[in-house]
Amino acid sequence: MRISSSNLVTLLGSWRTPAGLAEGLADRLASLILDGRLPVGTRLPAERPLAYDLQISRATVVGALAHLRDRGFLTTRHGSGTVVRLPPDATLESMAPWTAPITSERSRQEIDWSAAAPSAPPPEVHAAFHAALDRLAFTGTGYSAAGLAELRVAIAHLYSSRGLDTDADQICVTTGAQQAMDLVIRTSLNALDRVLIESPTYPGALDAFRARNARFEAAAVDGKWSLPALLAGLRNPRVSLAYLMPGLHNPTGLSMDATQREALRQATRTTGALILVDDTLTDLAPPSDGTILRFHRSARIVRIGSLGKTVWGGLRVGWARTDRATAHRLASEKSRSDLGTPMLEQIAATLLLKDYPALLKVRRRHLSEATHTLTASLAAAAPSLQVPPDASGPSLWCRLPPDVTSSDLVATASHHGLRLVDAARFSPDRLVHRRLRLPVDIPPSMRPEAVRRLSRALEEVTTEKAPRGSATRP
Repeated sequence: MRISSSNLVTLLGSWRTPAGLAEGLADRLASLILDGRLPVGTRLPAERPLAYDLQISRATVVGALAHLRDRGFLTTRHGSGTVVRLPPDATLESMAPWTAPITSERSRQEIDWSAAAPSAPPPEVHAAFHAALDRLAFTGTGYSAAGLAELRVAIAHLYSSRGLDTDADQICVTTGAQQAMDLVIRTSLNALDRVLIESPTYPGALDAFRARNARFEAAAVDGKWSLPALLAGLRNPRVSLAYLMPGLHNPTGLSMDATQREALRQATRTTGALILVDDTLTDLAPPSDGTILRFHRSARIVRIGSLGKTVWGGLRVGWARTDRATAHRLASEKSRSDLGTPMLEQIAATLLLKDYPALLKVRRRHLSEATHTLTASLAAAAPSLQVPPDASGPSLWCRLPPDVTSSDLVATASHHGLRLVDAARFSPDRLVHRRLRLPVDIPPSMRPEAVRRLSRALEEVTTEKAPRGSATRP
């Protein structure tokens, strides 16, 4: 695998740091390698064209690559060029989705502020697994690609109770919503097909589409949906699939209003695209915003969801809700990679869904309280960070100060032992590079120190970006 100089420059984004050009370039390349955006085995472009495109000296590029070779990130062989490798201290235990772990010597002091999910399972999860153990004897072989019948009935009832009539044969149980999405993509897209997405969007979806070599057509979500771009994408006959989150959008926390919902519903009457609706966060929206959006009956719709954000991420139970034929096709495709989602988890999920309204009530209240506390802490410690006033859901989609990019802040924060997610991971076009996602589920015991480290990193980056003679930009 080879990456061109121009593509690597785009991927690098903002990389200059106070430590120096070579050091900044090396650190940025290391982050891209550790979070998977520069996969192991990728051949880097030659030094001279890379230096030209970066508008720096060749000596600076040579120094950065030499530093990475010394740290074990690169190997160079005569005639083969410079190839990405994994350093020996990048342990699997420290790796999280879409983030670059810091090196092992500082991992004990690191605070991970990257996961927008419950920081620990609620007591109901323990009780559900305890009760599920008594039922294992009645589950036969434990193999079921489509999922436990009782669980499919419970998920179907969840949709039916919200006005979308559903039966169990329309449900395919998966190992998390990520697998549901992957199954839809594998059975619906060919290489180089065009996909309509929101920007920003869920990083796991971008990775799954890129693995299929999909081409993106983006509709911005910034304060509200860009309806003209969204509707134009749905009218485009070249668009094969549209991936949307109208209920509660990840990462912005926005929900479509009634006018936007109706415009989207009308657009699905004539679109030829498959509509992949991600309902993973919908249940966390305020009741007035989290209603199920009904599409035109002629539209091809697959809805995916899970209990990962509403109950606990370690409960790897998700699903796809669609027509019977598509559900059967998804189950058949699932059997190619596994023979069924673990049975104990499925039984526990079935039990949890019986008390789901009560669980959601507690979860929403926790998120509201955590959001209020975190917002107040950020206002006091990092006033230059613009926090959305009406935030909803498991994260805050903040705006950074002028001239500060997410890449700058993430790199600097890592030196302070704070792991954040680069906003570039949420978009294919880097239009969100001045944003920062902060999960509100960070454990209360860690919150004060995490905010302090963020404040220090933000102050350091802002000072570096300020004109000479002043500490910060006005």
